[in-house]
Amino acid sequence: MNIDIVVIAQLITGIATLIVASILTWQMFLQKELLNLSRKDADKSITLDVAKSWNNDDQWFVDKLDEEFIKNLSLGLSSLTDHQEIIFFTFFQTRIRILGAQWRLNRQISEDYYRNNFSLLLHTKSGQELYKLLTRSGNYSNKVFSFVDRQGAKQKEYDGLFEIGDNIYKEINERK
Repeated sequence: MNIDIVVIAQLITGIATLIVASILTWQMFLQKELLNLSRKDADKSITLDVAKSWNNDDQWFVDKLDEEFIKNLSLGLSSLTDHQEIIFFTFFQTRIRILGAQWRLNRQISEDYYRNNFSLLLHTKSGQELYKLLTRSGNYSNKVFSFVDRQGAKQKEYDGLFEIGDNIYKEINERK
């Protein structure tokens, strides 16, 4: 009879352990589902934040543009006044940083998205010159603060992104 109690106790303990393990497995499943929902919400939030940021940046930049500024952008960086240069560098680098952040976060965005953005940034001579300066020069002027040192440790992380930018740069210059 003593053995029967031990067997029954072990059986009850085993069943209880199995129930607890089942409950914990179910909780892990629920947490995974919650994590997936949170990730989707975060992605939507990032997308909206980027859209708002770009919209604000576009509006800020457009408000600064006048005929002289537009003309100077088409002529190249050397034609920009100091004020125009600072405005253009700020706008350009903000865009590059956002593209870099999206790339680094490995967001599920098509290559066309990056191509279109680089096309917009590089459609003027000033944009092409600034892209070359930021991505190919180790000697940045004090007005230029690069978030990527192409010769440094972060290079590999952004190579795919800048390969897209380089391709757009080449395509534009081949059309000339």
